[in-house]
Amino acid sequence: MAEEKKKQGTNLGTKKAEDVKSSKKEKVKKAKSGKSNGGGSKPNPGTRPFTIYSMKERERYLKGIVYGEYGVGKTTLVASADDIPAMRDVLMINVEAGDMAVQHRSRMDVITPTSFDQFSKVHKYLRNHCKYRDEDTEEAKQQLLKLERYLKGDDSIQEPKRYNTVIIDSLSEVQKLSMYKLLGINLESYNLSQVPESPEYKEWNIDTEMIRLLMRLFRNLPMNVLAVAGPRTDQDNKKRIIYSPGLSKALSKEVQGFVDFVGFYVAGRTEGGSYKRRLWLNPGDTFAAKNRFRNFDEDFIDAPTMRDLWDIIQEYGVED
Repeated sequence: MAEEKKKQGTNLGTKKAEDVKSSKKEKVKKAKSGKSNGGGSKPNPGTRPFTIYSMKERERYLKGIVYGEYGVGKTTLVASADDIPAMRDVLMINVEAGDMAVQHRSRMDVITPTSFDQFSKVHKYLRNHCKYRDEDTEEAKQQLLKLERYLKGDDSIQEPKRYNTVIIDSLSEVQKLSMYKLLGINLESYNLSQVPESPEYKEWNIDTEMIRLLMRLFRNLPMNVLAVAGPRTDQDNKKRIIYSPGLSKALSKEVQGFVDFVGFYVAGRTEGGSYKRRLWLNPGDTFAAKNRFRNFDEDFIDAPTMRDLWDIIQEYGVED
């Protein structure tokens, strides 16, 4: 019996030694084929941890926010991106459900989400759209057609849109949709006789983080991103009214760092009686504005269009 156990132990030892040898051979085999992550192995492009690109090769898209009083012409301004071939095709996410300013723009497409969940699905769609848009293959074209035909309910479409600009109209309304989601309010079925709950500190914190994440995700899309917002007003220690993008106090300041420009859009009568619109691109004593246009010294643009802003970014570039 003792001799039999000794024999079994010897067999087990032999088996373990064979397993170790086999394992070493497998590792060497993987290393030679580039599948191992060990030092000296050939990297697999499909699993690289990050991508290095040259600034010369980088395609630059315009990211911006235009804010101001309701009715000043913010939507009309950003929708003029449709007049610039390099910015087409244009997709407008019309959260405010006020598209009269763009009814004459037959080339533009519009989505009107009624919930934050729908809005998030639009982002997912755009992420996939950009992927197929940038692949110059028949298969990618068919994927674009499949998505567009499905979402438009039109199987007769032969040439797919290739969106290079998305408009969010407006950020102020998107934040409200976010809060409605947190409070369990469904706009399509809500009964006006119900008294809505008042958001508390926890909801405001979550809401802020949701919009912060939304802005980052949209900013990172490989396309021009133009957002519209109403005005936020605060009073400073001199009792002056201070204007900034119409979001919660924390977000109103923070979102300005996500984009290339924040324009404060105003309109009014001049001394001569004419009506003038002005887009401020540098801050004043009573309003927030900014731009990252390199060596651009002007404070504002009068009677602006997206052509003006597009020409600026082409001529001056943007500071990263």
